[in-house]
Amino acid sequence: MSAATLLKSGKPFDCSDNKYALEGPRVWVKIPFLDDRLPPGTVEVQGDNNGLTTMQVHALLDNGTLLSSRFSEQEVIDSWRPKGHYGLAVPGTDNPELRSRITHVYLAIDEPKVASSISLIQLASKEKWDGLKLPLSIMFGVLCGMAIMPLFYHAFFYGALRYSFMLWHSAMIAATVVYTFSSSGLIFLAFPGTGLLTKMLINYWALAIAVAASGVFLVRFVEQGKIASWLRTGILISSFLPVIVTALVLRINDGYDMDARNYYHASFLPAFLSSSTRWGTRCAAAAGRSGTRSSAGRRS
Repeated sequence: MSAATLLKSGKPFDCSDNKYALEGPRVWVKIPFLDDRLPPGTVEVQGDNNGLTTMQVHALLDNGTLLSSRFSEQEVIDSWRPKGHYGLAVPGTDNPELRSRITHVYLAIDEPKVASSISLIQLASKEKWDGLKLPLSIMFGVLCGMAIMPLFYHAFFYGALRYSFMLWHSAMIAATVVYTFSSSGLIFLAFPGTGLLTKMLINYWALAIAVAASGVFLVRFVEQGKIASWLRTGILISSFLPVIVTALVLRINDGYDMDARNYYHASFLPAFLSSSTRWGTRCAAAAGRSGTRSSAGRRS
C-alpha cells in the first residue's frame, strides 16, 4: 500500500519484541522525529543496506501533510555509507521551517532480506556522514592493502617450500580482504554497478570461507600428531559449519528467512568454542611443562 493509504487505514505498528519477525513484499517502519535531539541540517534515514531494493521515505508534518521521496534500487546503492550502511535524506529536513513541523518519518522497505534491514535503522546527520565518507574509505582501503601483502610472501614461499598450509592461509587472507572490501562499501567505488543483493552474498560467503580456511590452515600448520584426532575432527567440522549454514539459509531463488542472520551468526559459535578448547589445551600443556621443570629444580 502507499503511505497515504497506510495512514488512512489506521493500522497499528508493532512495538513488541516480535517486531522484526515480518513477512511480505513491503515493510513499513515508523520513526518519531525528535527535532531537538537531532543535529542541525539535513537528516538521513540510515541502516544496513544488505539485500535492499526500492525504498521510500515520507515525512509527516503536524498538519497531516506528507512529504515523500522514492528511491530506485540504483539510488539506494548510490546512497551507500561506510560500514555497509545507506543514507536517504528525510524530505523537508533541509528546510528549517519544515523540519520543525515534522512529527514522524515513515520508511517503506521493499522485500527486505534480513532483520537487520529494520533493526539497525536510525536517524543521523547527512553532513556528518558526508565528512566521514572519504576518511573512512581511505582507512578501509589501507587496511585492505596491508592485509594483501602476506599473499605476495606466500606466493614466493610456496614456490620454494611447497607447504599446503600457505595456500590455506592465503585463502583465509583473501576472503578476509574481500569481506572488508565489500562490507565497508569500497566495492561501490571500484564496481558502481554492484547490486545490494550481490554485496550481501559476498559479505556472508567471504566471512564463512575465511573461517573454513582458517580451520584447515591450523590443522595443516601444526605438526602432525600434536593435535588429538578428535580435536582435529572438531576443528574441521566447526570451521566448515558456517559454509554449510550459509548455503542453507541464504537461498537466492526461494526467498529469505528474516532470521537468516541469526542462524548465520550462531553457526560461528562452534568455531569459537573450538578455539577456546585449543587455547585451554595449550595452556594446560604449558602448565604441565612448567610444573615438570619446577619439580626437577626442587629435586636438584
